Amino acid sequence: MKLVAQIFSFLLLNQCLYSQAVEQFHFSLPETRVTNSKYDSIAFLDSRLDKTSFGKVYSKHYKRKVPLVLKVNMPTQLNWLIQAALDTSALNGELLFQLRKFEVVELGGEIPDYGYCPVRADLYVKKNSNYFLLARIDTFLATEKGIGRIDVSEFLIKQSKETLSRFVLQNLQKEPAFIKAYSYEQLLAIDSIEKTH
Repeated sequence: MKLVAQIFSFLLLNQCLYSQAVEQFHFSLPETRVTNSKYDSIAFLDSRLDKTSFGKVYSKHYKRKVPLVLKVNMPTQLNWLIQAALDTSALNGELLFQLRKFEVVELGGEIPDYGYCPVRADLYVKKNSNYFLLARIDTFLATEKGIGRIDVSEFLIKQSKETLSRFVLQNLQKEPAFIKAYSYEQLLAIDSIEKTH
């Protein structure tokens, strides 16, 4: 009976460790400073259909596909990113980063040989209770087929975080056209609004 309990405990522990295996997504801090930024803070709105997943990638450590998760929540990471990039000339404007599509997909069996990541995001400037579109990114990152087994995961994670970082940092010195104002409630339904216009 004691042996059965030990085996059960071992299997349970193994299952817990297996289910917690993840690969972490986090922004790298910028190497250069942005002068004369119009903004010094950024909020986050996740408008993806599936807010629970950033995809699955092959882990060299676990030797299998594991969920891609955030090491630190996205609002904190985004603020770390811009704070690391700003100098003392930054103004106190506020941005909103709306993530509309992002999921790493790897194909080709347990060890992938091809992968892609659709990326769609909007950057808004907040003025009082209104939001004005500053910039938009809508792109499709992909590897060439057969680039090398483990390289697929490394490439996609590196390219996706660099793409999102660059999108934010390149727009810190810009101002919106202030043509159309959105409420926060409208941003929550932005897909439906765009389809009707």
